[in-house]
Amino acid sequence: MKTCAIICLLIFTSSVTAQNKIDSLLGTKGIFNKLVPKKIVPNSTLSFNLKLTVASIGKKVDLKTAPVIMYLNTIDGYSGVDQSTTKSATLNSNTADFVLLVETLSKQSFAYTNKKGQGKAVEELTTNLINTYNNLPIKKTDATTATPKKQLNNTITSIPYFVNTSGMQKKLVRYLYGINLPDEALFKSYLGNYGVGFYNISGNTFLCTSTEDKFMKIEIIKIEKVNVSINTADFKKK
Repeated sequence: MKTCAIICLLIFTSSVTAQNKIDSLLGTKGIFNKLVPKKIVPNSTLSFNLKLTVASIGKKVDLKTAPVIMYLNTIDGYSGVDQSTTKSATLNSNTADFVLLVETLSKQSFAYTNKKGQGKAVEELTTNLINTYNNLPIKKTDATTATPKKQLNNTITSIPYFVNTSGMQKKLVRYLYGINLPDEALFKSYLGNYGVGFYNISGNTFLCTSTEDKFMKIEIIKIEKVNVSINTADFKKK
């Protein structure tokens, strides 16, 4: 009985610690209060302080792909998605078939690659998904579908929302976690990818833990503080 009580206490303590770490990134003093978007300049060093592991799971068919690794710079406002064939525990531009897709809140997009026989190269892209949802209204789903979910290994409880625009209502539900979640507010921007990450809603920072429609769920399953970087001077412009 005593051993069981100790195990339960350790699990509870771990959950509280994980929640507190996330809470420190949110609210009026969260990420977006301190973030100043900067442009990426040639021959600079890209650094990242958060690592998100994101899973895609089919809801009507048994579809589960390998988790996506996403890196965030919450100071200068950019994200990097590691699409390397060979993934390492940390970001390593020297691995075979290295691919890192970077998007910034200053509306830049780059693909950094290190392909066999081609060496390291950087290509500037025309698309930038990170700014797609600027200034859209977002609100809680109605009472019949507003079922909270335990996420991130049951350490937090997220609430369902939808972006309140014609044609999108209730088709794509976003689960948000944060301090003093509003019933509805203005979705300003977000730092992340695939719709998940950190949302700037009416000047406050919230975490979008998952996005779901009737076919697919994209969910953050792990958040880690990191200190990783790559030197872009090693990449030649295409």
